[in-house]
Amino acid sequence: MPLLLGALAVAHPALGAPLFGRPGGYPVDGSPVNVVAAEIDDQPGLDLVTANDAGENGPSLSILRNRGAGSYFPETRRNVGSGYLLHDLAAGDFNGDGVDDVAVAVDDIGELSSVVLVFRNNGSGTLANPADYPILGGFFPQCLEAVDATGDGILDLVMCHTFGDTAQGLVTVLPGLQTGGVPNGNFGPSVNLRLGTLPSAVAAGDLDDDGFPDLAVADSEENKVYLLFGNGGALLFDAAVELSAVNSPSAVAIANLVEGDRLPEVAVSSSLTSELLVFPHDGGRTFDTPIRTLAGLLPADFAVADFDDDEILDVVVANTGSSDFGLLQGDAEGAFTLGESVAVASSPNRIVAADLNDDGRIDVAVLSNAEDRVTVVLNGTDAPFTPTPTATATPTATRTATSTRTHTPTRTPTITRTPTITRTATTTPTGPTPTRTPTVPVNTPTVTRTPAGPGDANCDGMIADDDVAGLLGALFAPGCSGADVDGSGAVRANDLLELIRLLAGE
Repeated sequence: MPLLLGALAVAHPALGAPLFGRPGGYPVDGSPVNVVAAEIDDQPGLDLVTANDAGENGPSLSILRNRGAGSYFPETRRNVGSGYLLHDLAAGDFNGDGVDDVAVAVDDIGELSSVVLVFRNNGSGTLANPADYPILGGFFPQCLEAVDATGDGILDLVMCHTFGDTAQGLVTVLPGLQTGGVPNGNFGPSVNLRLGTLPSAVAAGDLDDDGFPDLAVADSEENKVYLLFGNGGALLFDAAVELSAVNSPSAVAIANLVEGDRLPEVAVSSSLTSELLVFPHDGGRTFDTPIRTLAGLLPADFAVADFDDDEILDVVVANTGSSDFGLLQGDAEGAFTLGESVAVASSPNRIVAADLNDDGRIDVAVLSNAEDRVTVVLNGTDAPFTPTPTATATPTATRTATSTRTHTPTRTPTITRTPTITRTATTTPTGPTPTRTPTVPVNTPTVTRTPAGPGDANCDGMIADDDVAGLLGALFAPGCSGADVDGSGAVRANDLLELIRLLAGE
């Protein structure tokens, strides 16, 4: 049942009553990494799906089926399979049958490579055995999005990861295939683009209004945002343009946030400065200096939608540091005002915006990796109470891939980073522009435990499977010094590769 959280939405004093109602929480399998809203079955209402890296029986999917009015049945589970580290999740109607399919980005430990697993929906909510699409040379995937990256009207899959054991990033596009103009649910050979060091978030949109989809890619290692402009050719994109430096970018979006602008803006959240940065357009492929707005304490993710029905886009931000999400109400000039904040489960890491109860308003679902929980917050009403169920979730264990690994990448162009950004604005916004540049203190833990040696990433005195989770944590925050497996003096993605080799006895 949903656990109704005690805290209500807190409105900004100048804005009156809160917009969002009382939250409801739903437990899911262990260590969820992302949540999406999708049409999984043929019943009315969007369902919620989470991808879980450390489930009770290994990596899994948790499906929360909509029972109406924004209430959800307890989770049902779908095993992903053993031998994988699960990193991200995407959903979309890959074969045009009216219900959504599911894809996950994983590391195949045995093959030491990134893999996309695609679970086709049978039309009534059952996910078939996955087809697997290995990305040769790729490792440690950080993002997966279902977007039209090729401009043919068919959903593709875009993955961010690293290129083997090098200090290079990789953005991979798996083009969706079609038969007679209708998507068939399969994906063609990958297009691999070398970009940055550790690309970690991606968004799609037509930034320059030329009819070809473009990508905005955040690199959390280099503290940069890159723009890939589509060209409709075999390589899909022109040389990358560096947008601007952003400290610890955590999420990125492309949206029309400035009223009257014909071209969309790029929005990026910074987990270090706790800001939302909006880059206004100067022209087709150039952007002005960013408009900065305080977003909350350590923002991990955000979503863009019109939550207050004023025909101006707003933003909801999941704040890891304060265990809440904040509503930033847009002012049509690219700046925002904090409308209210809503307490959710601790350390929320992902957020999705969608109409979850079919009332025409945009609601919010927030994922907490720390508590293995999805919090549903409805727009304009409280989350319904659901009686305690008598049945438990039933795992469906199927681990046999339907493909035979024939999708070998054949195109591996190298994108050369050639920043051409112009920083001089050609227009001056007429509305107020926040200029605050806050500095948010970040508590850095001091680790005093001594590892047994390189590879003992959690300092428990032994090198075992548990060290993989310890090393993943050390990639994003200070941790055990044993996570520096290769002795380079820094914990990077290459240490994960070395640890897996060590565990495999190589």
